[in-house]
Amino acid sequence: VSPAFPTDNPAVKPIRLRQDVATGGIKCTVSGWGLLDEKENTTPQILQFAIARLISYEECRSKYSNIPTASIKPGMICANNHRRGQAACYGDSGGPLQCGGLLTGVMSGGGQKCASTEHPDVYTDVAYYKKWINRQISKGKDEL
Repeated sequence: VSPAFPTDNPAVKPIRLRQDVATGGIKCTVSGWGLLDEKENTTPQILQFAIARLISYEECRSKYSNIPTASIKPGMICANNHRRGQAACYGDSGGPLQCGGLLTGVMSGGGQKCASTEHPDVYTDVAYYKKWINRQISKGKDEL
């Protein structure tokens, strides 16, 4: 990466990857620079975050069963925030889902509306793809 990340700042540090499958009910934090309001197309001046809870794979599949184009598959995890307006929106894709200080998911999608209480946010499950992620990290180190 050029320029390099500032490694002398105590607020900047790598996050550990979750190695085990996360279970439903775990409290997590989602953060991002996505839209504050999808209708007004406004973006934040500071990093936004919300608290969410993981839900089970079965519950997530059930909540998306009424959307024919949505398919929850292995390797996906879901988190829900029951407070309207406090969840992921357009522009948050690629952002972290942190649970217990571990990178647990990477934002990949959600319902048809931002911050929907009906459809949970969908993340790529870091533990599911840990072998692939670690291979990519190793490749990157070899290129340095």
